[in-house]
Amino acid sequence: MRNFNSPFVLAASLLVGCSSTTSTSDSGPDSQVVVPDAGTNADTGTPPDTGTSTDTGTSSDTGATSEAGANVKLTVQNYLVWCTVSVQGGASSTAATQSVTVPAGTVVNLTADKANDTFVWGYWVGTAGDNTHAHDTKKATTVTVTKDTVVQACCPFANSPNTPCPPPTP
Repeated sequence: MRNFNSPFVLAASLLVGCSSTTSTSDSGPDSQVVVPDAGTNADTGTPPDTGTSTDTGTSSDTGATSEAGANVKLTVQNYLVWCTVSVQGGASSTAATQSVTVPAGTVVNLTADKANDTFVWGYWVGTAGDNTHAHDTKKATTVTVTKDTVVQACCPFANSPNTPCPPPTP
């Protein structure tokens, strides 16, 4: 019968029990070895792009319209303050300029009339109804604001109602 109490047999048993079928030799400092995936292992890389990003709003955007959800500016000019103008249901004003900032694509309601009896209502420039040489002659009109936009109200003198106003200034 064999004696399994000898130190040699015990050491050999431990080595056999801890061995593997693959043997490696270390000939230098440890380093990470990258082995290309041969298609048999699942990719454990980073998760897929979720598509969430933030628009930085850089000034290099030169498109004709603004991105959806972006705010745009409507400037309403009252030529020589000869009209009273209401923007989006606000109080009528004889201010030379009124500005509102709205989301792109907003339809803004505009109303205007003569400031006093020295003038007559003339027309709008730059509104939805401004599609003929006579411009938009309705006192109440709209403009769809898709980019920074300027519109103008014109109320010429009552004694010279056909005198046109100069074009609005951008």
